[in-house]
Amino acid sequence: MRFPELTGTRAPRLRDRARMGAWGVAWLFAAVFRKPSLGGLVIAVILWLLVPAALVVEAAWLLQHPGAWWLAPAVAIGWVLLMAGVVAGAYTPTRRQRSYLTDDGTTIFRIRQNRPKRGGESTAPTFTVDNFCRSMRAPKGGALKLIESLHPQIEAAVDQADADVHITAAHPPLAAEYKRIDPLLEDAGKAFPRGTKLYRPRKSQRDSDAPTLT
Repeated sequence: MRFPELTGTRAPRLRDRARMGAWGVAWLFAAVFRKPSLGGLVIAVILWLLVPAALVVEAAWLLQHPGAWWLAPAVAIGWVLLMAGVVAGAYTPTRRQRSYLTDDGTTIFRIRQNRPKRGGESTAPTFTVDNFCRSMRAPKGGALKLIESLHPQIEAAVDQADADVHITAAHPPLAAEYKRIDPLLEDAGKAFPRGTKLYRPRKSQRDSDAPTLT
């Protein structure tokens, strides 16, 4: 299954992925102060408190020096760089996913496709649109406007491939906006650590479920 070519976007280069990875880490940290969910708070405490503290304790034990807390700044910087590398790595192009960067370089996202089942028939094609990340230069609500502008192209591509689509909205008002853009989207449960999963049935399924006139 080929990934769609989306007008208004381009393939991100390594430095683009690194830059947006840094912004992704910044937004992860900022989310702690923006009314996060309980799951988001748990993840934030683990990422920004427990793991760095554990690394410093481990370093102090290895150095056999109880005053090794001076390593805390270096450990914190190293941990942030590692996190940025992990986030940037999520946008690395593979056979099963492709990343898209807007022409103005302010918003990045990816489209993934499912893997076939082993030892049996392949599953029906599935597109998952996720990992939206924007820089500070991106206009407010830019991701939503991007989805709205690219929707006709994505819709044509998934219908041609007879694929279903999965996307996650961070909060209910955003889910409502997604449904406004594409009325075929259906609720598919809660996402972790927060948000709503949305699902768009494939064209063949919609056609089979459509009422027939007799």
